[in-house]
Amino acid sequence: MNKKQNIPLMNIQPDTVPFSDGNALKYWRSFRHAITTIRLLQNPKTQKLNSPDELTISGYKSVNKTKHRSESSHNLSQALKNIQMQQSLFTSIEKGYSPNKIEEILDKDPKKYFYDHKSEFCLANKKNQKGLTPLYVAAQLGHLEICKILIEKGANPQICVSINGIEETPLEVAQRWRHLNIVHFLQLQN
Repeated sequence: MNKKQNIPLMNIQPDTVPFSDGNALKYWRSFRHAITTIRLLQNPKTQKLNSPDELTISGYKSVNKTKHRSESSHNLSQALKNIQMQQSLFTSIEKGYSPNKIEEILDKDPKKYFYDHKSEFCLANKKNQKGLTPLYVAAQLGHLEICKILIEKGANPQICVSINGIEETPLEVAQRWRHLNIVHFLQLQN
């Protein structure tokens, strides 16, 4: 009364089948390939195959995965460009470059067309690693012309920055540093 056991093919692990020398080696290798092929064909993610060459021992390589990788590398490349653009903006403000240079950087922002003029996602409102906005830095350093360009390009003077747990706007930092011309300008913007 020996019962024949039916073991589902999904439970067989072909990598655990031992190999030996001679004809048995060829037999087990073809058996392993057959099991791998059946497992791949039973997989719901396996798409329609155009030829048997699309199956490999390591598995079916989907065209979509390759496309997904190229899209993600494109997204990574774009994210790096955005970070470099943001760093360039903050460096230009900190060094007091001409307003034309600041305007040129802000005009290159590809997201300016996607968001509202005063959106926090636009480059003129993006915070750096320290949590500071470009307008806050320009107001703190006393660059009135840069403040004007930033406001013109969509910088929101109401965005608060947290410094040591204290919320502060660009107007308040200009008052603290006694940049009265910037204080007057920002008061007109509110």
